[in-house]
Amino acid sequence: MNRKRDMEIKSKTYKPVPNPTSSNEVSWHTRSIEEVVESLKTNIKTGLSKKEAEDRVGNYGYNELEEKKGRTPFRIFVSQFNDFMIWILIAAAFVSGIIIREITDAIVILIILVINSVLGFVQEFRAEKALQALKELASPGALVIRDSQESSIYSKKLVPG
Repeated sequence: MNRKRDMEIKSKTYKPVPNPTSSNEVSWHTRSIEEVVESLKTNIKTGLSKKEAEDRVGNYGYNELEEKKGRTPFRIFVSQFNDFMIWILIAAAFVSGIIIREITDAIVILIILVINSVLGFVQEFRAEKALQALKELASPGALVIRDSQESSIYSKKLVPG
């Protein structure tokens, strides 16, 4: 498929995959092979045609989980301050510097806060990058039968049937 078709598929609303448990029927694993084949409108020997597989990708979408967008570096940094203990330290720095007039104590507390925030940011930023790299490395495949031929495809192009 080309990039334009991929974008069309991603922006479309899809039908849910046929689910026998949504009615009074029994679960997939308890059904016979013949019942599953009939329910999915496929053929166990010839599989789906390439055209039918493309149509089903159009109907059901790609076989992939929705990805949350990665956090921006700014959001990662700001999230370092979303902790109760951090707010207590900020309050302690405020009390020390403004109310008690212990400027040295306030500066030390603020330096500790900055160091903590920078270290937390670096750690989370690297973790986000490592996770993204792992996702890019992992592109699992699947063996399918298309037009009576066994072939290997990316698992995201796997469709019911």
